[in-house]
Amino acid sequence: KGTLRNKGIFIKVGQALATLNHLMPKEFTDKLALLQDQVPTRGYKEVETLFLEDFGRTPRQIFKEFDPVPIAAASLAQVHKAVTRDNQIVAVKVQYIDLRDRFHGDMKVMQQVARALDWMFGHPHRARVFGEVESNLWDELDFEKEGVNSERR
Repeated sequence: KGTLRNKGIFIKVGQALATLNHLMPKEFTDKLALLQDQVPTRGYKEVETLFLEDFGRTPRQIFKEFDPVPIAAASLAQVHKAVTRDNQIVAVKVQYIDLRDRFHGDMKVMQQVARALDWMFGHPHRARVFGEVESNLWDELDFEKEGVNSERR
């Protein structure tokens, strides 16, 4: 429940940890596996605020149509259906507004949790794994890079 309340990076890391049954106790991975299906969405007001900050316009000013209700939600973003000005139906991936601001602080908290788990369960590898997780997550937050990479395919 705390992971869901903290949202974003905590959910993403929790989802990743759920797959590490070779490093984490089964009781932990079983609980964390619930995060695969229980990602809360964010409200349209937040989406609108993000668009205004990033583009200086609301989604409805940019798109001919923009569904305020997301069709899917994940740990770092949610997806909205939209129609472009030239009538193409598109999926718009909207990153949650506070992720970049909270990233480094959230990762410091998780690094401390990893160290505590290492100490409690005698596996000195979790803290090292978090260093790799941090680097990969920062890349995942770069939607421009993701867009360029998807165009190469």
